[in-house]
Amino acid sequence: MSIYAVAIQKGGVGKTATAANLAAGLAIAGRRVLAVDADPQGHLSQHLLGREGAAARPSLYEVITGKAKAEEAVKLAERIQSPYLGPARGALAVIPANRDLAAAELEIADIPGRERILAGALAHLDAGYDTCLIDCPPSLTLLTIGALTAADGIIIPAQCEPLALYSLGLFMETLDRVKRNLNPRLKIFGIVGTRFDCRRRVNHEVIEKLREHFPGQVFKTVIRENVSIAEAVGHGRPIFAYRAGSYGAADYEALTREFMKREKTK
Repeated sequence: MSIYAVAIQKGGVGKTATAANLAAGLAIAGRRVLAVDADPQGHLSQHLLGREGAAARPSLYEVITGKAKAEEAVKLAERIQSPYLGPARGALAVIPANRDLAAAELEIADIPGRERILAGALAHLDAGYDTCLIDCPPSLTLLTIGALTAADGIIIPAQCEPLALYSLGLFMETLDRVKRNLNPRLKIFGIVGTRFDCRRRVNHEVIEKLREHFPGQVFKTVIRENVSIAEAVGHGRPIFAYRAGSYGAADYEALTREFMKREKTK
């Protein structure tokens, strides 16, 4: 199972939407996908499971604190594709999170090797997943460090605004420390431009600067600003199941294809 952390130290950039819709896109394309919600806000869980599914127990809190095994917390996300498009070829499962997860950091703070608890929990899963995507908190917490320690690669959503380069610079320092001290195999799998408005020149300038500063690491696909992406969260469905004909669905489908193509070449 290949593990990817979806992370950046900034909120409001479309991080959770990218984790949820990429996970759903991979499942529709035939992958067996596990999405792990490592954010106490639980937005990924609500996006893929709805409110009832997100409130299910056990959750990642019980897994992190040793009260349950990872396989016991897995919930199946069934509504990932529009019924008009037929059933998905793969499957999508979720380890949900809720507010309890914030307490987990305090409970494991004194445990030796606490940064590797999530990695150990995922290593014991025997359900045969192809891909795991971990949605991280929008800040540098022990949960974020645990996700980066467990990951083989990282996917970085970057909003196409001038502060993106500054935020990425700070995050690169964090990645360097994690790589040196905890996870030498960690690599940047790709940076994806989000909330792109083709009418704004500054958005075009930012994406070009990202490609200049991070050659070969920025996805060609950009995620355009689209209200359907935000609406899909409230309906507890990925964009493909909420509004399959939207720009958001088209962009995340393109990102899914590029992701799979990039995996074959790395």
